Amino acid sequence: MTRGLLDGTRYRHNYPPLGVYIAGEDIEAGSAVCQSRTSPGRIMKAQANDPARMPCIGAILGSRLLGQEALVVSSGMHPRLRRVKDFNPGDNIYVSTERGKFTGEQPAYGTKQICGIARDESSALLYCIPPQVPVSVGYITRGNHTIKPGDGTDEVKFAYEGAPDEFTVWHHGFLWVEFDLSNLVADAEITVTGRLYHKIDGENLKPIDIKRWHCKTDAIDNVHMTLCGAVTAGKTIQLSLQCSKAVGADRVVKHVFIQDT
Repeated sequence: MTRGLLDGTRYRHNYPPLGVYIAGEDIEAGSAVCQSRTSPGRIMKAQANDPARMPCIGAILGSRLLGQEALVVSSGMHPRLRRVKDFNPGDNIYVSTERGKFTGEQPAYGTKQICGIARDESSALLYCIPPQVPVSVGYITRGNHTIKPGDGTDEVKFAYEGAPDEFTVWHHGFLWVEFDLSNLVADAEITVTGRLYHKIDGENLKPIDIKRWHCKTDAIDNVHMTLCGAVTAGKTIQLSLQCSKAVGADRVVKHVFIQDT
């Protein structure tokens, strides 16, 4: 039962302190929620790939209809969370791209907010305010770029703001980009130059790391290239690959972005 109201916090027996809000839409019990950006004091279901529905501020305690008072657990144990599928104990809990749901797997795109740690298949210890990342937990996303014969020896840029494969830096920190160049062995002897650009001044993209990979015709010791550098949050990077000669066919270069805490 409700025992009191103190500075916008409601207390209920056997539950952590509960934030008091108004539902900005119909919301099911255990849903991941965020604050509305247009209506102060109202909450909506959170969704990782919708910037207007992030960050998550917690999980709603009980189902509420539009306009009803809603209680939210932002920090503490919450049972019976809405989820994409059951958690494994110890999983990091993220906001899903399925609106209002949590997930034990890092979403492939959108905001990668870790909201807590799973206790069992349906409950978790939440710590949504402020958003935190446990020590030693990093972020990862994968992609690929195709080098085409028509690219010739031009520097081909990708992953920049507005590109189909646009990459967004999650937070201030160090970023690594690892390339798998094994598909270019067929074009030996060839040299590939990779560049990582970043808006150091917040306005202009400038190269912060340049590496060259050379594949000889007789042997190859390493088919990977790593670019890295310190970056700031936001859509602030660009990658490029440049070959010393035209490739013989379309060559897919897989890559992975890794960022530490």
